[in-house]
Amino acid sequence: MTTCTLCGSEIKRELLSAYAYTESGLPNVILENVYRVSCSGCDELDGVEIPALDKLHRLIVHELVHSTQRLSGAEIRFLRTFLGWSGKMFALKIGVAPETVSRWEHGTLEMALASERLLRLYAASGQHDCDYSVEDSERVEPTRTTPRRTVRLRAAKAGWEPGEIAL
Repeated sequence: MTTCTLCGSEIKRELLSAYAYTESGLPNVILENVYRVSCSGCDELDGVEIPALDKLHRLIVHELVHSTQRLSGAEIRFLRTFLGWSGKMFALKIGVAPETVSRWEHGTLEMALASERLLRLYAASGQHDCDYSVEDSERVEPTRTTPRRTVRLRAAKAGWEPGEIAL
């Protein structure tokens, strides 16, 4: 039994079959086999236990980079922050004004296909375990499609693995 460090009461763990991981900034990432944790004695502890966060984010990046669908504004922002870039730094890397990056991320301006391909290559090169090439970037669909894909990821003993991914 695990106890709360604040009140000493028992911490409850409930296995969730599906959890919408909106904390990532992405509305379409579903995590499987994660635990909701809460304290039975106080309201201070109530949340979801997400193991191996770095591995999880790397898998999300892998799924985004390898998708043939165009990136949404939230996905562009996720990749930029994964790379550790401010909006201004990203603008310098891509060769656009910082206002353009903001418009891409807010969905008021569509990112040019060439810029999107470059972002995917940057994101892939930011991971030593992501095999992605210029030829792969050519598979990206030239126009946006709807509805947005849902990415399902399953917590496993070795970290994270793809769940039922509907791309």
